[in-house]
Amino acid sequence: MIKYVFIAFGGYFIISAVSQLVTDAFDIYRSHKEFDYWKNICREYMSQIDFETHKSETLTKRASGTMLIYGFVILLYLVIAYLCFNFPCIWYKLMN
Repeated sequence: MIKYVFIAFGGYFIISAVSQLVTDAFDIYRSHKEFDYWKNICREYMSQIDFETHKSETLTKRASGTMLIYGFVILLYLVIAYLCFNFPCIWYKLMN
C-alpha cells in the first residue's frame, strides 16, 4: 500500500512543478502584454526608445530570475518525484 502512496506523491510533485511553470510562464507573457498596453498610454511622456529599454531591462531581469528559480525548483521536484517513485527499492536497500 505504501508503494502506491509514494507513487501518488511522485505524481503530485511532477504535476505541481509543471503547473507552477505554466502559471509563471503565463505571468511573464501577460507582463509583456501589459507593457505593450502602457506603451500606448505613455508615448506622450516617454520616448519609444526609453520605453523599449525599460521594458527590456525589466522583463529580462524578471524572466532570468524566474528561469533560474524554476530551474532549481523543477530539479528539486524531479529528484523528490524520483525518490518517491523508487521508494520501495530504496527502502529495501536501506533495510538490508
